[in-house]
Amino acid sequence: MKITISILLIPAILICACPAEAAGHDATNGSDHSYYTAPRVGNTRVASTTFLPAPFINTEASIALGYGKSSNVVTPLIEIEGEPILGLEGDLLFAILGFEYSHAVRDWVAVWVNMKITARLGNELQSMLAQGVSAATAFELGWLVRLYENDRHLLSTGIAVRSGSTTLVDILGWANGVIDDENVPLVKKSPTLGTVWDLRYVYAANDYTALQGMGQLAYSEAIDRAIGNKWYYGFGGLVSFDLTGKARTPIGLALGYKYTTVPAGGDEIADAIHSFLIGLSYVGRPDFSIGVDLEFQRVPIQGIEDPAKFFTAMIAMDYFF
Repeated sequence: MKITISILLIPAILICACPAEAAGHDATNGSDHSYYTAPRVGNTRVASTTFLPAPFINTEASIALGYGKSSNVVTPLIEIEGEPILGLEGDLLFAILGFEYSHAVRDWVAVWVNMKITARLGNELQSMLAQGVSAATAFELGWLVRLYENDRHLLSTGIAVRSGSTTLVDILGWANGVIDDENVPLVKKSPTLGTVWDLRYVYAANDYTALQGMGQLAYSEAIDRAIGNKWYYGFGGLVSFDLTGKARTPIGLALGYKYTTVPAGGDEIADAIHSFLIGLSYVGRPDFSIGVDLEFQRVPIQGIEDPAKFFTAMIAMDYFF
């Protein structure tokens, strides 16, 4: 962890050693668009979403509030010789709250903080018994550095320290422990600490279409302490359309896909999560954006034979300083 903190301090040393540049001018490609506006590559505005981390060096504050629900989840309750003979069925509900602030220290480097809170419970007694009630918090502090930019391309890299905490009320595990005369705690807490590195890219195909991609690598403590530390990875991409010029409607549309092995919602997953995005946002102002992100996920949760299918709706607001 000392190595991680030292790495995070390197950009601060470089910033102090470099002279400041004018905020309203992009020194890389000589464009005259305002520095403190919504994300753009050349003349192309890129839709803001909660789906992928953006590569833009800017000052902004964003908040997101969402609700999620799974399809019918069947959890094995009683097994004989490894074969489940009775299971509990029910839906799982999620509530999600996220906040992020990014500050452009120079036109090529920014520092950001990010916080996300996720709460999960069953909507019926049987699903609450099977999956319990969980609350997960995650906090990130990191740097984003621009590597390359011109009128069509933008490439950035980020490194961050991620701290998380998961609290699980395991009703079924505690009840089985009582039956088997074992000391199984009703409430389990799992703090985690790790490092995240990512590479972010956006390409402006024309004045109203942009392609965005991301690759991520993380090393962190696992939620399940028996597993130990683990490597996690993920990648994703999306295509966004600014309909202002074509349809004269200040609407941004985004379609995306993401693959990740990072645990979601406080569960240690058995395999990778596949996510699909449809996003709509209002892009009529240069300093503000509000939108709705609809995400469909296929999550393989440990202890459940078939992957759970989740639908999440997020309302996100971004203000660009």
